[in-house]
Amino acid sequence: MSTVGPTGWVRHYSPVIGRLTGVRVLKDEGDGDRGEDVEGGGGVGRGGEKYDFQANEIQLAGPVPAQLRHRYVEFRPVIKRMFTSRGLRGAIMHSLLHRQHARIYNFDAGTEYGTFDARSEAASLQFLRMAHFAGGGRIFTYVLTLDGVLRFTETGGEFGIDMLSKHTMHSDVAMYVAYAGEFFVKRVVGGGGHSGEQVETDYQLVIDNDSGTYRPDASELGMLQGFLADNLPGIDVVAMDWKDEKLAGMKREQLEAKRRARARGSIVESMMG
Repeated sequence: MSTVGPTGWVRHYSPVIGRLTGVRVLKDEGDGDRGEDVEGGGGVGRGGEKYDFQANEIQLAGPVPAQLRHRYVEFRPVIKRMFTSRGLRGAIMHSLLHRQHARIYNFDAGTEYGTFDARSEAASLQFLRMAHFAGGGRIFTYVLTLDGVLRFTETGGEFGIDMLSKHTMHSDVAMYVAYAGEFFVKRVVGGGGHSGEQVETDYQLVIDNDSGTYRPDASELGMLQGFLADNLPGIDVVAMDWKDEKLAGMKREQLEAKRRARARGSIVESMMG
């Protein structure tokens, strides 16, 4: 499938879902004054944090390699009914997932969007902004659609975030996707911070095929890596199988970084209390 038209991005905000799931961002990690401050009411909450669940979409330059095409896996009978909307239970689940997708990827007055030149530094910079420049130890759930749209939100051990990060929801119950899994962005040891104006060469995107719904073939990780590296110049893209023990260790490091970031926020709150 080929991509026709400009490449661009959309960022959807939901402070309400952020409060329900406990997702916080630092005031300087978000864009503008969106989000609901942690203390409620106006202004910045303690520690300069705000509640804000963010759903991201980036239209990458295609075509997506034809080999990247994966159908949902029928590991239980209810899965097929859910995707095909057959039977009462299947129809209800299908409808609920459509509604959840529409709610998370809702367009409203707060939605941000824009365009960028295909395969450019501007594309890489926008992706890094959406990934918070590797801050906070975040791990994201993603799907790459057949027409080259990368959709992703933060995921985590928190029940609410996991419920909002299922690949079925991101795909809008699509029978086929190009690829799906999780990713995180990290700074390479010894690198500096971001300038806000250009992409530094010290960012690494680590992406995998950890999706129980679509179960992408690990043999195609190299193809995914090449496609993303071509679209995001200046970022070191590394694609790994979800069963790789090295990847498991890297994810544990991310979770520890997230724990430390939250602990620092709690300390700041207590000092300001």
